[in-house]
Amino acid sequence: MEAAPTTVVARSVRVRDLPETASEALLRALFVPFGEVSGVRLGVARAPGGRPVCSGDALVTMSEAEDAVAASENLHNSEVFGKVIRVKAAGPQDFADLGVASS
Repeated sequence: MEAAPTTVVARSVRVRDLPETASEALLRALFVPFGEVSGVRLGVARAPGGRPVCSGDALVTMSEAEDAVAASENLHNSEVFGKVIRVKAAGPQDFADLGVASS
């Protein structure tokens, strides 16, 4: 019997406290050691003058749920450009917070 496919939520992590210079490329580089990254959604804010910057939040979706767990366990409380980031399993509200459909 074939296992049911895991949901996007089960394969995703919420990243908080990123520096405003964080980019999709940076997040992919951070997470790829734990498996294939299938998607990155970076929260965007506006700096003075209207320049877009990272809001400090992101969702990273891995190809496998186990990879998301490994990434969360290994990257939580790690330092990125002088800021300690928080990484946890994503829930439906995390997707809503960043304006992303979770299905």
